[in-house]
Amino acid sequence: MKMKQCILFVFFSLIQMSSLGASNSPDSLFTDEYIESICLNEPKRALALLDEAEQLKKMPPYRIDYLRCLVYHNGMEQYRIALDYANKAYHSDFIQNDPMWKYSLLDMMSNACLQLSDYEACIRYVVEGTKSAREIGDKSGEANMMLMHGEAKRKMGLKAEAETYFLQAIEIQKKVVASTRDWHDVDDLLYSYGTLISAYQEDGKYEAAIGLLPEYERLMDKLKKMPDLPDGLCDLRYASEYAAFACIYAQNGEQETARKYYLKYLETNYASSIEGEPIRIEYLLNSGQYKEALQYIGKEKQRYVDNGETISFEYLRYALEYEERALAGLGDYKALAETRKQMLAVTDSLNSRDKANAALELSTLYETNEKNEQIRIQADKLYRERIFLIASLVVLFLSLAVISFIVHSLRATRRKNRILVQQIDEMLDYQEELHRAKKAMLDSAATFASEELPAGTFDSEELPADTSESERKLFELMDMTIDSEKMFLDPDINRDALIKRFGILKNSFAQFIQTYAGTNFNGYINNKRIDYSVLLLRDEANYTIQAVSDDSGFSNVRTFHRVFRDRYGITPAEYRKNMTRKA
Repeated sequence: MKMKQCILFVFFSLIQMSSLGASNSPDSLFTDEYIESICLNEPKRALALLDEAEQLKKMPPYRIDYLRCLVYHNGMEQYRIALDYANKAYHSDFIQNDPMWKYSLLDMMSNACLQLSDYEACIRYVVEGTKSAREIGDKSGEANMMLMHGEAKRKMGLKAEAETYFLQAIEIQKKVVASTRDWHDVDDLLYSYGTLISAYQEDGKYEAAIGLLPEYERLMDKLKKMPDLPDGLCDLRYASEYAAFACIYAQNGEQETARKYYLKYLETNYASSIEGEPIRIEYLLNSGQYKEALQYIGKEKQRYVDNGETISFEYLRYALEYEERALAGLGDYKALAETRKQMLAVTDSLNSRDKANAALELSTLYETNEKNEQIRIQADKLYRERIFLIASLVVLFLSLAVISFIVHSLRATRRKNRILVQQIDEMLDYQEELHRAKKAMLDSAATFASEELPAGTFDSEELPADTSESERKLFELMDMTIDSEKMFLDPDINRDALIKRFGILKNSFAQFIQTYAGTNFNGYINNKRIDYSVLLLRDEANYTIQAVSDDSGFSNVRTFHRVFRDRYGITPAEYRKNMTRKA
């Protein structure tokens, strides 16, 4: 997708520069085309040129911000900085009035949010990007946005919706490829198929993934025949295909076929490159070649260390979790314990970082509220001065006072509702981050607990004996299960079902819920239903309040209204109204 962004940018640059002749003067360095051409391999030099262009006023501010976004996004993969410059460029009049530039910028903004795990922001930008793509008639761009929409939905756990978006993207791209002579279009379709295949593989739908192989190979044959194909591209795509299907066949129990594809992978040039070596690890783990896998995992760990990226979900997933699987397969429990200790340390660091970000958001909200309060106080002061000056006009004053009071009350109510909506959204974002962090810790703990360790691996005094800690972990497991399976959506859910499933003593169940949820059973379930209803109100604009109530698991809409208002201080309709205005 980075390549596609670069090509789009070149296209825009050529349009703007079509009236200019080639120049060998130093000014030729301060062009969109030149800076775009060096942003991948020489990003620091590109940034230095942009700094100089800004000082000499060689380019307008929106183009400098756009190019800085491009460099940080594509060349340096520093997505937060890229997003900051993208927002500056996005609000310029030129970008807002040019749908082609607007689409290209929204493409990078969506992808940056996807990389930063800000999935709701990603979807907002994707929706805008889809509109821009349709406005300029760019079918490939529309498919690209559909694909990112699906990726964001999948990251949010909405797998069925994600698959729908993936398939829509593929159908759009098929129509483009049917009449194209541009290798980029074929390559984009291959990427979309690869995304869907990876999703099927992750979900254990190996037969569905294997069923896409003939179409994938047909597209590879077509890609080979396309004109102006960059050197090494087909080799890279074949290496990725062979490594992926070697792993899928191994997971499906077809080891001979898996081995055949792995040997094909080894024959590619990409397999021996720094970037191409790690993609074999998944196959090696699934085929039981743990020692060889550890060699490549060690290289990956070092790369993360060298880049200073050891506090990241990628390091946790592609280095430590791979290492954990390999060591478990080898039965090296001492090294396994050390790796899991590292995993817990990284998880704790990620949690601390998330808490710091949440604190910063609350601080910003507090500062905003303080400014609003000062504005209100100043407005009241001016209002009293006006009253004093027109005291002789009593009747008129009373009329104006009543009108002003009504307007002020309405504004205060709307302002309160907007703030409440913002607080609700921020609370749900924080709960989602906390949910992911807890899930990662529980998954690690569950994996560790499931291993059958040899006798004598741990001393008896190391075994947990704290009953309250065990209860807390049981509650977290139950809470995660209820969330992941959406058990709260069942209107008939009762405590007996949870008691039976999680082995909780019936006599202590009420106290158990009160202790760890801070409320009774009905309050605990209703809180989850209310949080889910907020997502429906926000994401499903066509749903009626009755439909939201039903789909959230409430037996009647009256109860839904009461519980929603008690929890958030506003009604569902007020939330939707203010949410719409905010959007």
